[in-house]
Amino acid sequence: MGLFIGALFVPIYRPECLLGFVLSMTFTFGAVLPIVMGTMLGLLGLVLYAWFRPALGYVMSKAMRIASVSNQQPKP
Repeated sequence: MGLFIGALFVPIYRPECLLGFVLSMTFTFGAVLPIVMGTMLGLLGLVLYAWFRPALGYVMSKAMRIASVSNQQPKP
């Protein structure tokens, strides 16, 4: 589960990450299974890093802006 959290901060979809994953699993599982699993994890990492991360940053910036505006208003 830490892989998905790490995908928010580190681009795990890059080719060298996929190559390392496939080469390390090939010894145990053969060649096809690591390629399929690595591609699926890479695509999920791309979605998390390229789409979900900017959306999360946008929502957080809007929430911070709303919080700072509400703190600046004088209280009666």
